[in-house]
Amino acid sequence: MPTKVAIVGVTGYAGGELARLVLRHPEARLVAAVARSHQGEPLRAVQPHLHAAPDSLVVGSDVDDAEVVSRRFRRRGREVARAWLGDGRTVIDIEATSAYAIQGSMTLVRLHAPRARAAEGSGLRSH
Repeated sequence: MPTKVAIVGVTGYAGGELARLVLRHPEARLVAAVARSHQGEPLRAVQPHLHAAPDSLVVGSDVDDAEVVSRRFRRRGREVARAWLGDGRTVIDIEATSAYAIQGSMTLVRLHAPRARAAEGSGLRSH
């Protein structure tokens, strides 16, 4: 059974890209697209590149029955994360520079290593 995922901030660039990945993942199902703007609009209308989004998936304000909630945490992030954790959910922070999963103890667990510095003169970065 696929893991139910909610993305908070789905109308932004990072949220849209995460939605694209979740929609294509065979073991995940996007059940909630959350944002302050565009509420009530179909996700495909807001993020036209999300061809795999079902017509029934509209932007709203609730994470519904998601098991995993992803958002970019800012000022109020910890309080919101605590509430979601109290509901038994996994919370993932999609910050611009790193990705962390927040476990029940509010411990941040790095999901991937930060990018290595570019090799001098090569212009290439490792990912």
